[in-house]
Amino acid sequence: MRSSLTDNSPKNNFCLIAALMHAAIFGNVAAIIQKLYANRVRYHSRANEIKQFIRVHRIDQDLANRLEDYFHTTWSLSGGVDTSEVCMLHKF
Repeated sequence: MRSSLTDNSPKNNFCLIAALMHAAIFGNVAAIIQKLYANRVRYHSRANEIKQFIRVHRIDQDLANRLEDYFHTTWSLSGGVDTSEVCMLHKF
């Protein structure tokens, strides 16, 4: 007696392919979510470092606002990628 699991039937082949596709999609989605979370953590870490720098060095409020605005603007434009660092790594 043959088991239906060991059959090389089209139904079993389809199930195997469907399971592999599901695993691949789930893995990619999980990687994307993890990368977004890591970028968010990096953003908040840098923002807190700037706030701490402002507090430690007792920078006046006007300059502190300008520093924070500069950070937020450059982060939103570059997505947190330091282009000068990338150029140095790849010798452009």
